[in-house]
Amino acid sequence: MHVFAIATLHLLQFLAAIPLILSYNIALPGCTDTCGNTTIPYPFGIGDERCFREGFKLVCDPAYDPPKLFMNGPGYEVHKIKLARRVLHLDTGITQMLGGDSYNQKWILDLDDKLFRVSADMNVFITLGCGFHFFIGSSPAAAGDNATSSSNCVSNCRPGYPILATDGTCYGIGCCNASVVEDHNSYTIKLLSLQSSPRAVPFNASMVVVKGEWWRRADNAMLLQQEVLSRLGAIAGAPDAARNVGVRTVVNWMLGNSSCVEAKKLSDFGCLSDNSECFDGPAGRGYACKCRSGYDGNPYMPNGCQDINECMLPNPPLCFGKCINTVGSYECICPGGTSGNAHIQNGCVSSKLKFSVSEDRLLEIVDSQITKEQGEEEAREVAEIAVMCLNLKGEDRPTMRQVEVKLEGLQGAVNTIRGRRAVQLNSPLTEESDSNIVAVGDAGYHNSSRRLSMEEEFWSSMSFPR
Repeated sequence: MHVFAIATLHLLQFLAAIPLILSYNIALPGCTDTCGNTTIPYPFGIGDERCFREGFKLVCDPAYDPPKLFMNGPGYEVHKIKLARRVLHLDTGITQMLGGDSYNQKWILDLDDKLFRVSADMNVFITLGCGFHFFIGSSPAAAGDNATSSSNCVSNCRPGYPILATDGTCYGIGCCNASVVEDHNSYTIKLLSLQSSPRAVPFNASMVVVKGEWWRRADNAMLLQQEVLSRLGAIAGAPDAARNVGVRTVVNWMLGNSSCVEAKKLSDFGCLSDNSECFDGPAGRGYACKCRSGYDGNPYMPNGCQDINECMLPNPPLCFGKCINTVGSYECICPGGTSGNAHIQNGCVSSKLKFSVSEDRLLEIVDSQITKEQGEEEAREVAEIAVMCLNLKGEDRPTMRQVEVKLEGLQGAVNTIRGRRAVQLNSPLTEESDSNIVAVGDAGYHNSSRRLSMEEEFWSSMSFPR
């Protein structure tokens, strides 16, 4: 019974030491935060108008199993919403380009460009088919112009190769890719035949705007190519139904087109959490919010940013002592009975050592063998250096060069004293006494090696902050 009581007490102490893990609400109270397998963080929302910010309304369609989430209006399927990175993954579909010797048209993301724009950094234009030169330019610039806002690629037809690549490759035979020239919602596209005849008809090409990282996975590229092929019915026996791989286009989103300075004056300012910060979008377009350092959660909701327990992170901060979480930060202290700098390895030493050094009572705690071999003064000076190196404030700690010079000085002084003692003990010099001096010198060499190892320990600590 006594053992059980002690075990129970230890268990309770252990549970009490485990910090409370907060579950962050991503949607406003009373609002739905999921649709099928997709989470819906505010300012996005479905249902009642109070559940989403103006312009961020979504629609959940239960006709699918599981239900699917769509943008309100144009009907783009929403695969993912990333709050911290402020991106959407949308299925913008496959565009078929049919025509004669040339094709001119606009590709448009039918969303408010004050809030949403195609990400130039994360997407790529993929054109499937062969026998054409593909041009892309951000409107109103014309595609094919010698402007910095245009891009292009060439897809050739080769004997023995399919007219549309289906093996996941895209290197200019049956498939080519061009970079997205800038964040925009409207692009002018142009397709020119590579055949010599002025009236040659290029192969009916297809185009997608897709996340580059997703596309570079060969299995995704192959599935998407095969889906396009199935839609075109380019080969006999191709399945009638599309595989529904889903085109993942990355769309950046911001709040309006005001800067932080301007937005803070408005009644609908979006950074609602007390521990949130506002920052301007690229090129001064709009603004967005983030939680302050030491906090995590949803900055667009009241009380949405909650304290992070840094001590419980998978990769906790560098702390070789006791890590204590505080609101918005953390502390790293030496365990009880020790003091020094807990941010460096072996930085916490017994408080008794520091007290003994400060009170000149080091000999009371140092092994007598050490003082006998190395000398009392040397042991005292090395201890003083160690204590100085453990000062919490960087400006109070010596530099590594100062430590090196100090140790070299001690080493030189000790070797000089020992050499003089050896000479005195063995005078007058004889052949025998010469050998004794050499022996003493060997001992000095070993002592020097011990000192060198101490210096190396100091130098190894240079990887830590001063």
